[in-house]
Amino acid sequence: MSLIPIEIISDAITYLKNKGYSKVGIYGFSKGAELALIATSYFPQVDFVIAVSPSCCVFARIEKNTYSKNSSWSHNGQSIPHISFDGIKTNYIKNFIKNREWGFAEHYSEVISKQKNEENTIKVENINAPILLLSAENDALWCSKQMGEHIIKRLQEKEFKYTYRHIVFPYASHILCPIKPKRRLAFKIERKYMKKCNASRENALKITLNWLSELQIL
Repeated sequence: MSLIPIEIISDAITYLKNKGYSKVGIYGFSKGAELALIATSYFPQVDFVIAVSPSCCVFARIEKNTYSKNSSWSHNGQSIPHISFDGIKTNYIKNFIKNREWGFAEHYSEVISKQKNEENTIKVENINAPILLLSAENDALWCSKQMGEHIIKRLQEKEFKYTYRHIVFPYASHILCPIKPKRRLAFKIERKYMKKCNASRENALKITLNWLSELQIL
């Protein structure tokens, strides 16, 4: 799907606040992390943001065996400016055979180097809450470590007033959230270092809970 309205996040926050929840945060993984960072940069009424395998920019959506020309997200019915993959072709099966794993990190790194600009960069400095980023050193799906570093650099340059942290795991795949889907075995590092990757997922959850405790949210 493309052009998903980010207002769904604002509506959810309002609903929870009206239900009496004093603190509301967002935990997002992969494209969900992209949505979490984008939405909270537009709607500041959150108390914390956790982005796992995050994105520093707004990207086009992958549809079937290619990239969509549309933005993944919209606001007030308008497409949010995004990085386009025009000229970059991909095929899930061919890519898997070539790299022996499921991933497009080289595509994302290429378009970031060529197309990242102020317009399509997520304005993380507008977030009104502490931010925790978790990424994998060897993320094959997209370059989450690199994008996390872009986010941290922007927060530093903008003198972000809340706490922020970026934790990078050397033995982990794109799937750093506390689940173990069978699809994780499509990543080479998961096949080679299965126990260490599982341990990284467990550690990522512990770090997240400890961070929330530090914020006095748990």
